[in-house]
This record gives sequence, structure tokens and C-alpha cells, in this order.
Amino acid sequence: MAAQNNTPKPGLPAQNRENMPETARLTPDDAPVILGADPEKSAYTLWAEKRNLLPPEKTGVSCSLDRGLEDWIVRRFREITGFKTRRVWHWGENRAYPQLCAHPAHLVVQQGAGLTCRVVPTEAMLSGQTKALLRRHRYHCFHQMLVTGRENWYLALLIPGKDIQIHPLTPTREELLSLAQAELQFWQRVKDNQPPMPDGSDSTLRTLQRLYPAAEGKSVDLSPVSLQLHDYIRCRLQEKELAEAARRKAGIIKAYLANAGSGQLGSIRVHWLPEDGALPDGGIPNRDHPAMAAGAEHPRIFRVFSPEYGILEET
Repeated sequence: MAAQNNTPKPGLPAQNRENMPETARLTPDDAPVILGADPEKSAYTLWAEKRNLLPPEKTGVSCSLDRGLEDWIVRRFREITGFKTRRVWHWGENRAYPQLCAHPAHLVVQQGAGLTCRVVPTEAMLSGQTKALLRRHRYHCFHQMLVTGRENWYLALLIPGKDIQIHPLTPTREELLSLAQAELQFWQRVKDNQPPMPDGSDSTLRTLQRLYPAAEGKSVDLSPVSLQLHDYIRCRLQEKELAEAARRKAGIIKAYLANAGSGQLGSIRVHWLPEDGALPDGGIPNRDHPAMAAGAEHPRIFRVFSPEYGILEET
């Protein structure tokens, strides 16, 4: 990518990680959280951590796996590209963005580019979340580029059972500035003790439970959240109506299946089998199972297997 004169350049000297607590700055892992690209953590949870209201959540299994395979991924990157790399052990800052810090673990010597190594978890591949994971890692790398001022970056992804994928990243100046604006606005909320809007994610709900584990027995005026309260009531009523409609549709499908245990429409499979007679993965039912015998009194479980939406079921 052509040189960009307005791209921030490295400023303050790098610091040892022990001297830079992660709660005092925004790190590369925080960038995808702020932009809503991290399914495991919400911006509300991150805000609580930066305010030191809660300890940071423990590192996930996939991150530990990254560290264990990192050296192998780097060696494979050198074999494929022919580039030399060197390890970086320190955190760095940029005078233009003192609220942010970066830790480019590896640099590509010939190009002055950065290199980030990651492993794609098997569960992400099975659930079709590879593209979402790539988006998450891209924002991680963009943060590194923003702080270090480097104009090129490589993301090396190890696919389980396969080779690594190498993604060259050359974001535009506008993309980096948009990221900087989002991160600085979030940091201002941390300083002002103004949490971001809570969402319904598992991460936010866990955080709320940890922040407020008990009720004090007092009552408050809900006028400031009146819109949300009415929306909640309306959504739950719609949810009930939709559930009833879904049961009616399931009844029509069950009547068509009758004594048949399963059916198929393109890539969608439907099973209506006794609980012990239906395989968890939606495979061939066990016709020899006692529950499948004629006259067996077992409730049948209605399951729909959709590649797009996963498993849907009801009794």
C-alpha cells in the first residue's frame, strides 16, 4: 500500500508489560469488543473491567492454544513467504493515542510489517463462524497498526487439520481513523463513568449478575426506561404468539409425517422420534431400539436440522 503521510507514527518508547496494566489502556484485544465483533465479550463487560469494577475475564482455551502453536505458525509463515521475522517482547505506545497500547508479537523484517498468529477453534468451523472470527482478528490487527504506525500487517490463521491461511491486511486511513474514534469515545466513557448501552448478550447478563448479585428491597421509578419496558412486554407477547404459531406449523408437519420417523426438504431434515430413538447428530434412527417398536408408549421429540439455523426442537 502506498505511504500515507497522515498515518500516526510510533511515538513513546516501548514499555515492559508488567509496567502497563491492561485495565489502564485499551489493548488490541479490546478493539473487536468495542466494535461489537467479539461474541465472547460485550462492550458493557469491557467497560466494567476498565473501571476496575470486575477483574478481567480469564483467557479462553483458544488463546492458550494460540500461544502453544505460535512458534510453529511463525515458522510455517517463514517457509511459505520466504520472509524473515523477529520477536517483539514489549508493549508500545503512540503519542497521538496515549490511551491505546499495542503488542506486535512478531515483525516481518523485510517489510516492516506486523504479524499476528491465531488458531481457528474447531467449534468455530463447525458452527460456520470462521468469517466472524476473521473479522474479530482483523480489528485486533488494525489496532496494532493504528498504534505502531505500520501500514502493512499479516494475519496467519491455522486451520485445524489443514495448513495456515495468510491474510495480508492493508486498511485505508479512513478505516484506521474510524477505529481510533470508536476506541477514544469508549475510553471517554470509561473516564466519565458512563457505561455503554447494555445489550442482551450473555456477556452483559453475566456482568450485571456479578455487579448486582443481590436486591436491597427498595423500589425505583422506571420512567427513564419506560420505552424499554414497553418494548420488552411487546417482544415477550410477540414471542408467545410466534411460539404458538410455530407449534401449529409443527402439528401440520407431524400429521404429514404420521408413522414416518423422519423427512427431508433439500438440506433440511426433520425427525419425529422417541427421545432415545433419535440420534443427537440427526443421523439414521435406531429402528431396533425398543422405543421404536410398534405400540411403544414414548413421547416423540420433533427436531428440525437446518444448516443455516442449527437444531430446533420441541416435544
